[in-house]
Amino acid sequence: MSQETAICLVASFEQNTHFEMALVHLEQIGIVRSQLFAVPLESRSMPPQFFDTISRSDGRSLFDGAAALGTVMMVLGSIYGFLWKWGPILWGIIGLFIGGLIGFGLDYLWTRSQQVKQLKKPMTEVVLLLYCRQDEADASVRVLWQQGALGVARLDRSKDAFCRDSAHSEK
Repeated sequence: MSQETAICLVASFEQNTHFEMALVHLEQIGIVRSQLFAVPLESRSMPPQFFDTISRSDGRSLFDGAAALGTVMMVLGSIYGFLWKWGPILWGIIGLFIGGLIGFGLDYLWTRSQQVKQLKKPMTEVVLLLYCRQDEADASVRVLWQQGALGVARLDRSKDAFCRDSAHSEK
């Protein structure tokens, strides 16, 4: 395979039968196993953290529900506090704390159940590197997409430094 016409295809798959079928179909169109390199990625083995830090955030907040429910309960406590013995200010503060605790607890339980569901799914990915000629690239990309690739990238080995280094190491 000459370096001028070489293409490096990178595809990402979930590790399932679609990936295996993609390998079979690639072999059927003339791609040999020495042109393929598959790397399975490791799954997260430790549970995710609940609280965000300055350097890491997952976009989920446990305090949104606490703030919303605390506000609702504070308003209700202030309204009905005019009718109750301790007055609207104390019942508003009591409603804020009770609503905040309930909201935080509900957010915590919901976030935890979502994370447990996420950890139960064995979602591992496989990255497939495929070195082929320019004339094989279009058919290979079509096969990868038909077999459920999550993403496909095409790198021209004559222009990309990574693929040029890989091409020299194959010799």
